[in-house]
Amino acid sequence: MSLISKLKTEVEAFGLQYIYDSNGGINKMLDYADYSDGKCVVYSFLLSQSKLIDGIESATIGMFFSKITEFDFESIENDTLQQECKEIAFEFIKYISSGNVLSISSDITMTYFYDEFDANVTGVAINATLTEMVGLCYNQTYYP
Repeated sequence: MSLISKLKTEVEAFGLQYIYDSNGGINKMLDYADYSDGKCVVYSFLLSQSKLIDGIESATIGMFFSKITEFDFESIENDTLQQECKEIAFEFIKYISSGNVLSISSDITMTYFYDEFDANVTGVAINATLTEMVGLCYNQTYYP
């Protein structure tokens, strides 16, 4: 299973919807994301090339924890939604750190965002280098 597939599995196990694509692809997919009942949706894309060292894949990934907002939001409303997304992102970081699938092997940076996509979403983006805890095995042949 690839690094992205593992991240998708972890995000969904955490209880959030996960979208992965390029910027343009995500922009189109956000129109169909489920933001009902104040749900948070996570979308991501690679910020660097993947590394494959000793069968272990790692890459710096941007993860956007987002909620739907009104176009002409009130600053306090937007701040509240971004704070909720920040808290969810923090809980997700703790979830990943306590598991045995992925590790975070860098400092985590965070950016607040609004009006970056066609959909009116707001939230926080975290950037971190994620590394598989188990990768490819040396004793297995993958290609004859």
